Amino acid sequence: MREFSRDGPYPTVVPKQVAKALSLLPQPATELNARLKHNLDATLGYHSYFHTIDVINESLKLANEAGLNDRDISLITLAALGHDAGFMTHRNDNE
Repeated sequence: MREFSRDGPYPTVVPKQVAKALSLLPQPATELNARLKHNLDATLGYHSYFHTIDVINESLKLANEAGLNDRDISLITLAALGHDAGFMTHRNDNE
């Protein structure tokens, strides 16, 4: 079951399937995850860390429904993890 913040639409905990998928990624991706967790502005409505977690979670659901192999699931996880990494340094009024 997803837990939601009163202030936003995203889960406030990392779902188990997301934690597992992140743990299978190579070290640079693990480091990116830690940087996102600490550097994305938690007050942003759309580009917070838990938005990233939600994107990974939804991507994993679609990947599993499609019957993708482990390699493809890892690539999708990596793409979802990095999709808003630029928001750590530059927002350009895109919130």
